[in-house]
Amino acid sequence: MYLSLIPQLQKVPWKSIVLHPNIHPRHKFTLWLAILRRLATVERLLKFGIHVPPTCAFCDSAMETVDHLFFRCHITSSFWQRLLSWLGFHRAIGEWQDEVQWVCSYAKKKSGSGAIISSVFAMCVAIIWRERNGIRFQKGLFQLDRNIIYNSYVKFDATLPIIEAFTDEEIIALVIGVGEQAQEYGS
Repeated sequence: MYLSLIPQLQKVPWKSIVLHPNIHPRHKFTLWLAILRRLATVERLLKFGIHVPPTCAFCDSAMETVDHLFFRCHITSSFWQRLLSWLGFHRAIGEWQDEVQWVCSYAKKKSGSGAIISSVFAMCVAIIWRERNGIRFQKGLFQLDRNIIYNSYVKFDATLPIIEAFTDEEIIALVIGVGEQAQEYGS
């Protein structure tokens, strides 16, 4: 009797990402807002009557929407592409919904690769959003690569079982490669 009173709501396809146990809660929250299209992008700010420059903070060439910010912009797309190639995936970057579906398909897997891909995706979305806010509201500089190093290696808890999937050489190669690119942006 009790179960018949509970409303049967449609299951959301992105549940496997947002409820993944290995994703940092701050990254989960940003990812959840992005999936629901509730991030305060320029498109949404203009709907609320808040006047800000309408172009993307990264490329300065198109209207900033969730779709543009997450992977139509050539800068954020290349950032996600570099992360994917480091993880061993060589594929074309799709639209925002395509990428969410692709990550969902991996997040459902019980293997370590599912945990890594969903964690990296959530971190990527959170870093892009934080950098966008820094550029737009605090007149910051573009530093996506430095944030990868900080979030991945300085704040990363090495006791998590995820790290065991990588050899020390792979981790060192990533830090060196990302560090060199961060120096290029900084100069």
